[in-house]
Parts: sequence; C-alpha cells; structure tokens
Amino acid sequence: MNKPKYLLLSGLVTALMLSGLPLGVSAIYDTPPPADTRQGDRDARTETMQTRIKEFGDRLELRLAAALERADNLHQRVTNRVARFTNPKFDRALVEQKLREAADAIAAGRQKVATIDAEVTKALAAANPTTAFAELRAAVRAVIASVRTAHQKVVEAIRLIRSAYPTTSVATTTPSQ
Repeated sequence: MNKPKYLLLSGLVTALMLSGLPLGVSAIYDTPPPADTRQGDRDARTETMQTRIKEFGDRLELRLAAALERADNLHQRVTNRVARFTNPKFDRALVEQKLREAADAIAAGRQKVATIDAEVTKALAAANPTTAFAELRAAVRAVIASVRTAHQKVVEAIRLIRSAYPTTSVATTTPSQ
C-alpha cells in the first residue's frame, strides 16, 4: 500500500541529485560566503558602532551638563541663604570653605564636560573603537565624580548650618478618656 509513496519520494530524490541542486542545509554552508559580503558586514558593524558612540557622547554631554547645572543651582541657593544670616550660630568660615570646595568641583566638572566632545571624536577616528570608548567612559566617570563631590560638599555645608539650629519638638497630647 505504501509503496507508491516511497517510489514517488525516491524518484524525487533521484531527480534532484541528477539536476545538481543541493539536497540539504549542509550543502549551503560548505562554501564560505564571498569576501565582499564579509567586508560589507564589517563596514556595517563599524558604522553602527560609530553611530552609537556619537549618540552616546551627545546624550551624556547633555545629561552631565544638566547635572552640573543642578549642582550649581543648589550651591547658589545655599550661598545666598548663608549670606542672609546676620549673626549665625554656625561657623561661617567652615561653611564657606565647603561651598568653595563645591564650586571648585563644579568648575572642574564643567572643564571635563568640555573634553567629552573631543573624546567622542577621538573614539570615532580610532582604529580600535573599543579602547577609545573605554577612554570616553573614563572621562564620563570623572565628570560624575565631580558632580558627586560638589553635591556632597553642599550637603556638608547644609548639615553644618542645621546642626547649629536644633529643631524644637512640639509635644502633642492626646485627650484622656
């Protein structure tokens, strides 16, 4: 009963073998792809990597500049409030020192942000973009460290001010029944 099916299949296999068409998937991969296809793939990967590096640098430059701006705004607000105290209970010299350290960290961070564009350009022109990208990440980490240092110094100044003015607690009583 099943003989006609097998005969039909064997006839198809024989016809394919005689026609010279590959029978399986392994026949497709026996020959390597042409060299120009591999070079095209490499070029496409390189172009994609360069686009990603450029976009990464642009986004980070904007974000880090905004973070430095926020740190500077906080620094300015605290500096203005410290100047309002006529007879402060806190050590004004120590608070102003912390605020100067914060201002120095912000200025250093702004200088480092200005170098990010040059690092991106260097990464795009490098023969080995992976190594150049690592240098870009190191520059970004330096800016992040400056932002953190500035914020930490402003917070230290605020804590010095608050420690001189302890909060008074108001006792609340509940009515007894």
